[in-house]
Amino acid sequence: MYEIISFCKKRWNVNLEEKTYFGCADFLFYTSWFEEILYNQNIHRSDEHDKKIARDLCHMIDISKFEFLGNYFSGRYVDNDSKPTNYFKQLRLNQNHQENVFNILNEYKNQKAKNEDLLWAYIVISYRFRNNMFHGNKGAQNLNNYIVPIKKINIFLNTLLSSIIENGYKGYN
Repeated sequence: MYEIISFCKKRWNVNLEEKTYFGCADFLFYTSWFEEILYNQNIHRSDEHDKKIARDLCHMIDISKFEFLGNYFSGRYVDNDSKPTNYFKQLRLNQNHQENVFNILNEYKNQKAKNEDLLWAYIVISYRFRNNMFHGNKGAQNLNNYIVPIKKINIFLNTLLSSIIENGYKGYN
């Protein structure tokens, strides 16, 4: 079948599911396309640069189409007492942005606030998944556990990239 699925089984005794394999492959392509479309050789993707991208995009697209992601992320990362969940801590967000992202999700959970900050938080969390996956913090033995958030992020990135292309937005290009 797929070489990596067999490799994971032999090397780590991990049953990497086909849906996980394809979800991760899609995720890789979406994050690569995001960077290719919006960034260039001189200006690379960063949380700070993504703030400008989110601000620009909020004037072009209706971010309420991402409500499914706000509901999912706020439920996953903010507990009923408005405290960070263990999942939130596992994101390993940059210390400078940890409080901001949490407050944005908490505001969404309590008031359904939809703004450029929320779009920025979606992008930051999506990239934390990417970085955690590529730098080994979400090892092969755990990937099947992350297929739900990865699929939701894939839907978000697909919709976002489609809107970016339709609007001719170039970001830093």
